Amino acid sequence: MSTNGIKKILNLKFFNEVVISLVFLFFPIYVFLNAHNAHYADYVLAGFFLLIIPRALQQPLPGKTRDYSALVMLWGYGVLAIASLLFPPSQYVDHFWFLKAFSRIVLGFLIIWAIANISSREIALIRWIIAASSIFISIAILLHFNSILDKHALKFLTFFPVIAADNNDKIYSFWLLFAIWSTVALFMKKGAVKSTISIICYVLGTLAIFSSTSESAKLALVLSTVVFFLCFIPAKKFKKELYFSLFLLFILLPLLWVIVSPIKPNNPDSILYSNWAIGARIHLYDFCATLVSEKLITGYGFGSTLNIPIPAGGLPGWAEFPGGHPHNISFLLFVEFGIFGLFYLVGVLLMWFKFLFNRVSGTKQEPAVWALAFSGAIVYSLSFSVWVPDVVLSYLMFFTLLTLAAKSTETTKDLVENRLGEKIIFSTSVFGSMIIILNGTIGV
Repeated sequence: MSTNGIKKILNLKFFNEVVISLVFLFFPIYVFLNAHNAHYADYVLAGFFLLIIPRALQQPLPGKTRDYSALVMLWGYGVLAIASLLFPPSQYVDHFWFLKAFSRIVLGFLIIWAIANISSREIALIRWIIAASSIFISIAILLHFNSILDKHALKFLTFFPVIAADNNDKIYSFWLLFAIWSTVALFMKKGAVKSTISIICYVLGTLAIFSSTSESAKLALVLSTVVFFLCFIPAKKFKKELYFSLFLLFILLPLLWVIVSPIKPNNPDSILYSNWAIGARIHLYDFCATLVSEKLITGYGFGSTLNIPIPAGGLPGWAEFPGGHPHNISFLLFVEFGIFGLFYLVGVLLMWFKFLFNRVSGTKQEPAVWALAFSGAIVYSLSFSVWVPDVVLSYLMFFTLLTLAAKSTETTKDLVENRLGEKIIFSTSVFGSMIIILNGTIGV
């Protein structure tokens, strides 16, 4: 068959709709029944890639050009990672981890890039799948945690072994959190029936999340709800500044932590230690701040958080980072790539901020989209920051849902306009890699 013949088949609307529907239909089932950072998560990621990537062969939507911003983010991160591995700034870089982690990152970025060219017809279809999945998973979680439902009873829905332990609830709690705000964005103020569905998803999802053990998901839901209602304040002149300030917190808090560290109180009876999750993160972030201050320019290199030892007495009961990461994506980039990791993150956030602001400002979806964006910022500031497959899948679904929610608006502005963020990513990666190489060769 000729190339033109293959492209003709792959460009069929029905084919694309079926494929993308399968992805959004299977993922919530997988994340509830199977997600546990096991090896088969790599097969799920690869399967999604094989299903979605043919979309890259189709032509851009009428009146639009192909958006390459996701590939710019991938390229910039890859340049910094490879430079730090070939010219290691410390003994803690992990070459073997790069082969596994970066392959997952590449697949994730390519999937997001392919989905970015989604049509309004596909969004109209997918939103019903997201809403139905959100309601189904919420009910299943509530029944499971009240010992009414055994997850093994749903084994017929999946190809993989069912994870009975409750410690995978963090993963599906995060997905549910993102699905809640996606549903609200895609249904709210679009008729009585759809608005009612969005309310049902929010109420059931809230009950399900608060029945889980994920403190990060609970906090993210509460704070993102506050952001949701703040968006209704009739102050158009200040909204851009408000949203941008919320985005800046993602970077400023780790930066301020480095400046004022240590934060941990000397009194072991402090209220900050009343919750184990809070006390543990204070210790973690204090240690990260110490590491950053010692290697502010180059960082320790890709994968270093997997191998950096924690001095005795530094973190109670831990000889290394729990899970091999600092539980904060900003600190992960800061520790591994120094100041260049932080500037890389600035570029990424600017790119997404301009995209979201241009797409949703003044639309019905505005409050829910910003709540979704802020919920992700909280989750990845407190939890996942390592490239195991289920975490990569979590990032993938977050950015995909965020893109769908933003692109459901009728505005014609698009991500391709975000040139400032791309320039920062490009210049940071080039200059940063040069400094890392010089440091590794002549010790500047």
